Amino acid sequence: MYKPVLWDFHSSHLAKDLMSPYRDNKIDWDKTIDVFCVSRDRNTVDGIFRKKAKKIVRGLSGRQILNRNIIVCSDKIPKKKYPYVFRKSKICIGCWGYGEWVHMDGYAMYSGVILIKPNTDYVYQYPDLYRKYKTYIPCKPDYSDLEKIIM
Repeated sequence: MYKPVLWDFHSSHLAKDLMSPYRDNKIDWDKTIDVFCVSRDRNTVDGIFRKKAKKIVRGLSGRQILNRNIIVCSDKIPKKKYPYVFRKSKICIGCWGYGEWVHMDGYAMYSGVILIKPNTDYVYQYPDLYRKYKTYIPCKPDYSDLEKIIM
């Protein structure tokens, strides 16, 4: 019997070196960042959409929701600070990379951060990580509904 698994162990939810700063720490419930959208910029198709997602998130900075200003993080963060800043976030935008799974998906699941990403329900893997409105909140692949979903 065969089970589908992620092809890139280094990028998988099983990779200990990448996941330990998230998995091995208690969830920080004192979250001071509303929306986290930090990803590598690339001159590829996925890079175009990553830039669009960051632009949308940056546009939310300072807007009012529930009588307070929205705080966003969308700029590059030093590698050593990244896990600490990420765990202080309430929502993260997990843009697709070279595939549907990106490291941020695992970080969110271990850190108590709400994951928003393009609809990925069609991905079948073990374990089944992509179940809309249960393990993540789906948005359109072109992020045209991202602002509405966040608000």
